[in-house]
Order: sequence, then structure tokens, then C-alpha cells
Amino acid sequence: MVFASGWKRQIYVTTIDFLRPKYEGPLDFLFVVHPRMAIEDWRPLFPILRGLRASFAGIFPPTASVVLSSIEVPVGDRLLRGELVTIPHGPEEMLDRLPEARDAVVQILDYAEYRQTKMVGLGALIPSLTRHGRLLKQAKPNVSITTGHGFTALTIAQMVDDIEAEIGADGVVAVIGAAGSTGRAALRCMFKRAPSRKVLAVDVALQLDKIPQIPGWNPILHKYTANKQDIKEAAIVVCVTNAVGSILKAEDFGPNTVVLDDAQPENVDQSVLLARPDIRVVKCLARIPGLSCPFDMGLFTSDNRDEEVTFTCLAETVLLAAEGHVGSYVVGDPTDEQFENLEQMAVRHRFTPAKFFSFPSLGNVDLR
Repeated sequence: MVFASGWKRQIYVTTIDFLRPKYEGPLDFLFVVHPRMAIEDWRPLFPILRGLRASFAGIFPPTASVVLSSIEVPVGDRLLRGELVTIPHGPEEMLDRLPEARDAVVQILDYAEYRQTKMVGLGALIPSLTRHGRLLKQAKPNVSITTGHGFTALTIAQMVDDIEAEIGADGVVAVIGAAGSTGRAALRCMFKRAPSRKVLAVDVALQLDKIPQIPGWNPILHKYTANKQDIKEAAIVVCVTNAVGSILKAEDFGPNTVVLDDAQPENVDQSVLLARPDIRVVKCLARIPGLSCPFDMGLFTSDNRDEEVTFTCLAETVLLAAEGHVGSYVVGDPTDEQFENLEQMAVRHRFTPAKFFSFPSLGNVDLR
């Protein structure tokens, strides 16, 4: 591709025909992700390269932009057109090669600018990688971005209500990663919806001083801790950390706990359920009416796939594209006005939290 500045660079696109985007015009949105696996395991996305082995990772420069799939969403009489794009760095590699991983995201914004993209959404660990979008806003002020934290926080709060409607509302709700951007936003929404709920906010000791500053914090009802053992008192555990893998084990939970895991990569591995069949794990997901994304995001198996169910950060991106929002949206912490506007947008476009889906092989679960 040759950009307006005359700069040339390569954009890599999957060679699988049904995934490869056919539309070449201006995009309504891009959704930026990273692989949850090592780059060497990408061969299934590029059948033409399957014969390669150890040298496969060298195919992609560290700042490559890789288009994985088209995404389409009907909105009224319009069809929103988007693409799923990834950087070539897995979770651990992003930390080891942080400058290159950040540069890779910035260069995706170059691609977004070239495609006249209206909104760019940041998925998984990309927000924390870019200081919740602030670094991208500085690097590319003309490209509109959103972290997805606003709609994610609203969905977490709604799903906690929905879980309590199934199992009872008398227990403690623990939030793991409470001092982080998503954790703080989720707690604000939870406090607004249910100010009298008993909450245990959990984070590392160095971050605990941020928690009592969250609007709605009530020291009579709300406690904070850095001691993982305290999680055992919770009936519901919400996971919103930026850890690069599973951090909670079977022995960390009390009896009959329901885990709402929003973390990507997941904070709770499916192996926990083998040791603790009394525990239920639910993913924080959204339903987008009419969503078409042929790429397998790893949420379901071929037997139980629900094509309208996806990540909440993608839902926020699509909502803003549907509204024709101009400029960046959630960068840093969401504002109260942004929360209110996202709630109204979701009602207009019928975006809702998904039902209780667990690991792909389990699909929908009954919390009762």
C-alpha cells in the first residue's frame, strides 16, 4: 500500500477465501486485537504458508498489520462494514517487545487512516498496552479510537445483576483487578445500580489506594484487599485483570462460586472446573443483532456457535460506528456522560449482554 505521504508498507491478509475481505472502500470501523497464542501457531490462518515451521514467525515483521476477517453489521437500512485486524504479538511477547508491539498498533492506525475508518476499537490487552489509548491519541490524533471499557463496564454491572437474579443477591461480589481501568469503571457502574451490595475489591498492594477514590465507594459495605485468600468469601467473582494468563486456581474459590471472567486472556482456566465441579464460569459477552464475523474468535465450538455473540469492546466500537460518532470516545477512564450515552445507544440498536456462556466446549450454562 502507498499512503498519501508516499510511504509504502505491507498489509498482510489471510489467504482463507471466506475470511478475506472483499470490500475495498471506506470502513465504518476496525477492531484491533492480538493473538492469544504464539505467532508460530498462526499457520491455519494462512494455508499457503502451512509448509513452514520454525521460520514462520519471520514472515511477519514485528510491526506488521494482519487482516484476519471482514465484519458486517446491519443497522436499519445501512450495512456497517469493518475489519478484524491483529498485531503479530501474543500476550507474553507484547511485554517482552513492548516498543515494537506499540509501534504495530500505531501502524494499524495508519492502515485505518488509509481506509478512511470512522472508529477503531481496541481489544483484549491492547488498551493497557497503549496506556488506555492515550499513546495512540498522541501518535495519531486524527484517528478516532475507543478502548471498549465503557460498554464492558456497563455489561459487567448488568451481568452481575443477572447472576444474582439466578443465585441470590445476599453474597459478596469480589472484583479482581479492581484498581485497573476496567475494574474502576465496572465498580462505578455496579455502585450506581446497587449501592447497598457487599463488594470486595481485590488488587495488588501498590494499587489499593486508588480503590476508595472510586465514586460510590462506601467503606461500610465495600472492602478492599490484596490477600487472595479473601476471595473465598465471595459468591460472585468478577475478573478484570491485565494478567497474561490464568491467575486463579481451584483452591482460591469458596463453595458454589460463580465467576464472571472478562479477562482476555482468561484469568480462570477450564481445568479449574475439573477439580471444582461446583464452580460455574461465565464469560462477559455482548449480543449484536445481525453481526457477521466469519473469523472464529474462540468463543464457541462449531456445534454451539452463536454468531451474534461477541466481545463487549467490539460491541462498543460497532455502537459508535452505528451512531456516526466523530472523534475518539473512551480514552482513559470513561465519563458518566459516556456511560449514559452508551446505555442509550445500546437500547436504540438492541445491543444486550449475552446469556450465560462458559467455555467453548460447554456453551450456555444454567447457573441454578
